[in-house]
Amino acid sequence: MSEQQFRQLEQHLARGAAAYGWPDNRWTLERVRVLIRARFDEAYTVQGVAKLLRRHGWYCQVPTQQTGRGDRLGGWLRGPNAKAR
Repeated sequence: MSEQQFRQLEQHLARGAAAYGWPDNRWTLERVRVLIRARFDEAYTVQGVAKLLRRHGWYCQVPTQQTGRGDRLGGWLRGPNAKAR
């Protein structure tokens, strides 16, 4: 994925996962993988998506507690110290 494509991907990610039909705004590796395939016609493995996101300053937020509905919040976020693109 080129730098320009990754900037476009970040614009999609900024909209949140719910904008693409998922029930919440949490970005998981699988959701990002599906988005990349749909928007850029490129196939990545889940591990490849993780490496791609980390390379560009994203990190996985691990939930510390469950919500009242029983689901766990968390997902991939852009790091505060990542370079602005």
